[in-house]
Amino acid sequence: MYKFLIFLDKLNPLILLLTLLAIIWYAWQTRGMKKQMIKQKELSMRPFIVLAHDGDRYILKNIGYGPAINIKMDNIAIAEIDEKLTIIYSFKNFDIITAGETAALIICYENGNPAIDLDQAVIMPRTAGRSFDFKIIYHNLENKAYSTSGKLGKGGVAQQKPDQTI
Repeated sequence: MYKFLIFLDKLNPLILLLTLLAIIWYAWQTRGMKKQMIKQKELSMRPFIVLAHDGDRYILKNIGYGPAINIKMDNIAIAEIDEKLTIIYSFKNFDIITAGETAALIICYENGNPAIDLDQAVIMPRTAGRSFDFKIIYHNLENKAYSTSGKLGKGGVAQQKPDQTI
């Protein structure tokens, strides 16, 4: 019996080492699961704003899973007459667009006044002479920034891609 106790006494550090290794392995696996859970939570809250053409107007649509807040579309330079005169369209900002919701894009002149229909023809697919680059910037509920960029105008809306956080 005495020899058996000595054997157990010598075996004890090995058992403790194996226990430590098992705990380290378990902690590593748990860390990986935590990362996946955070990624899934982010995806479940991520908005995705796209630009679409709906008959005679452009609309913003949230095809993501969470609401988009503070939605802004960058200005578009329509024409540069000379160094001092450039025609620029700006767009109304939106506070929130919930998942699945659409909002009509309100096209304005640089001074904030709404553009008349005749002037908007410059960027409408049926009458546009060329395409213009656009970028939409928005945030999720945790204020993480996202953007969508692409082209609008001749040929409709094309090459939309979600960009990583800004």
